[in-house]
Amino acid sequence: MSSNIEFARNISLNEAAKLVRHVGDSATILIEGHMGSGKSSILKLLAAQLPEHYTAYFDMTNLDLGDLQLPAVQHEHRETEFYPNALFGMRNKKPGIFMFDELGKASRPVQNACLPILLERRVGLQRMVEGSLVFATTNLGTEGVGDMLQAHARNRMVVVSMRKPTADEWIDDFAVAAGIMPEVIAWVRETPQVMHGFEDVEKPDDNPYIFHPKAQRTAFVTPRSLEKASDVLKKREFLDEDTVIHALKGTVGERAALDLRSFVQLADKLPAWKDVIGNPTKCPVPTNPAAVVMLVFTAVSRIERGTIDSWMDYLTRIPKEAQALFCSYAMKAPGKATMVATNKKFTQYAIANQYMY
Repeated sequence: MSSNIEFARNISLNEAAKLVRHVGDSATILIEGHMGSGKSSILKLLAAQLPEHYTAYFDMTNLDLGDLQLPAVQHEHRETEFYPNALFGMRNKKPGIFMFDELGKASRPVQNACLPILLERRVGLQRMVEGSLVFATTNLGTEGVGDMLQAHARNRMVVVSMRKPTADEWIDDFAVAAGIMPEVIAWVRETPQVMHGFEDVEKPDDNPYIFHPKAQRTAFVTPRSLEKASDVLKKREFLDEDTVIHALKGTVGERAALDLRSFVQLADKLPAWKDVIGNPTKCPVPTNPAAVVMLVFTAVSRIERGTIDSWMDYLTRIPKEAQALFCSYAMKAPGKATMVATNKKFTQYAIANQYMY
């Protein structure tokens, strides 16, 4: 009898974090995924959820044996004992969250030295505090970037594949909370294919934004490179346009850099935030849909208790789709949701426009 049940090829970042949180105290989780897909952000996510835990991050690409533990001779007993790196936080007597990033790029001796840590929760003779979570990450072997793990090591871990986030997931789960520039968020929302994987296309040129093992692209779009591009744009007032474009090309690739330049130029024509909240009933409303989206994400990041009333007056003047977009993200943004939900004008607006939700 055949089964019609289909299983997902891979899991999302949030699902991977849940797996580590609930299983990582008894079994080491190995998370495989595209380079730059946000695997490293799992540690930040878990640290926010478990503030009582100690966190330790190990970049395996740069570690040598001595960075994990060092031998110390016990002359009295004529024995050698291994002392752990202070990063393991053994003196804290608190459960920890230990992330071994890019495990597949570690040298064979370092991988071997990590096995007692990963599998036995032991560094030298010292055991991790009960309840500690341990997980590792590695890039996909199909990307051809040198990630190799021994079969016997993989067989002792819970191995899952993490997919790249969709555009909506990246915006919802990361970009707004991380303060990514509105221009970058709006561009990703308008160009969701930048979050696709190379397995989704037949030919490299079908998606010129992303990494492809058959294309000679030294820069491409990933969640990680988008964050770096945002950092560049935050400082563009100190740089000339050519320098900004050159930096973007080296960060997200030429095609994405040119696209982002158009969004930056559009953003420069938006009404200033001080004008929006200073004169909300008369300040011009952009006619370009992408410009309105940028203005919405600017509001999500910049509204405060002293400005939200003015913004609500302006909000009613923009298209309904953009109004709903603001409400959706403002109600999820860290540090903003409670402020928005308890605002009298927003409450009145939400009741009057509940059909949108």
